[in-house]
Amino acid sequence: MHLLVLVLLSAGGTEGRGVGSGCPAVCRCESGGALQRVDCVDAGLTSVPSNLSSFTSSLDVSMNELSELSAHVFGSLHLLLELSLQNNHLKKVPSEALQNLKNLRSLRLDANLLSRLPAASFKGLRSLRHLRLDDNVLTQVPVLALRDLPALQALTLALNDIRHVPDGAFSALGQLLLLDLSFNRISSFPAAIRHLNNLRDLNLQNNNISVVPGNSFSGNPSIEAINIQNNPLHTVGHSSFQLLPDLQTLSLSGSSIAEFPDFTGTNRLKTLSITGSHISTLPDNMCEELPHLQRLDLSHNMIHSLPSFSSCKKIQNM
Repeated sequence: MHLLVLVLLSAGGTEGRGVGSGCPAVCRCESGGALQRVDCVDAGLTSVPSNLSSFTSSLDVSMNELSELSAHVFGSLHLLLELSLQNNHLKKVPSEALQNLKNLRSLRLDANLLSRLPAASFKGLRSLRHLRLDDNVLTQVPVLALRDLPALQALTLALNDIRHVPDGAFSALGQLLLLDLSFNRISSFPAAIRHLNNLRDLNLQNNNISVVPGNSFSGNPSIEAINIQNNPLHTVGHSSFQLLPDLQTLSLSGSSIAEFPDFTGTNRLKTLSITGSHISTLPDNMCEELPHLQRLDLSHNMIHSLPSFSSCKKIQNM
């Protein structure tokens, strides 16, 4: 199947609106060889077009009036790689609608009205790499549904109403690189991230997290970016940010922490932002601990004296 997709992509392309086999009249279709990209954005659709070519590789039906997906609506689209359903009025995702999309790599369901996702919602999507569920009304992480996505690399759950993340929420997502849980109501630091050994980027900004326990990132040795800004954070464990050799960007702004974090063994940090907090002193060896630091923002703190920055040779903005 993968060889067939490559062969079909190798030929030239044409573009048209409502012309050619399998191009709905209200959509715009672009062919690349035998494969076809179908754009039905903002077309006033109340249902997914039924006359789609079986050689459709990308389908965008975002910004329409879809309120439900019928069973097997994508049943003939075995070559589909990208499916965009964002900015509609979907309240549920029946498993029968997606189960034949074995080659699907990217699925966008953001900006809908999803309040829950049953266990079989993503059954069969074992090639899925990117899933966007942000800007819905989810009140919990869809733990059971995520277990059918072993190849997932990027998961966005931002802008929902999630308050708690179960410890085993991401245990099946061993390939996950990016996790966005920002703009929710999460009150406790999600220990579930310890199962994500390949995680590179974590966004927890604008939640209700007050404590980052020690060793919170012990299961994420490859993490590169952490954003926990705009939380009511008052306590950071002594070992919270230690021994993270690949960490390059950290934002703790908008917290009320009073002590500068310990970065022992985290010497590749390039960007550090801890604005609007209660820090009063900086360690004398800060530059030695962070030799690659390029951008440092500690504005709106209570710092009354500064150490020497002569060893911070790479700082560009401070």
